[in-house]
Amino acid sequence: MLIISYKFQERSEGADEILIWIPQSSVAIGSTIFFISVFHQLILTIKKR
Repeated sequence: MLIISYKFQERSEGADEILIWIPQSSVAIGSTIFFISVFHQLILTIKKR
């Protein structure tokens, strides 16, 4: 969604009308870090067996 929002320059519906990709980028970064953490823990759990 971040790429699509950036490509079409979507804006929020409030009075400020900020570009929607700005707050979405922090969510995308956090989701990526969370995925890496879960994947790393899965690999460690598999190695212990």
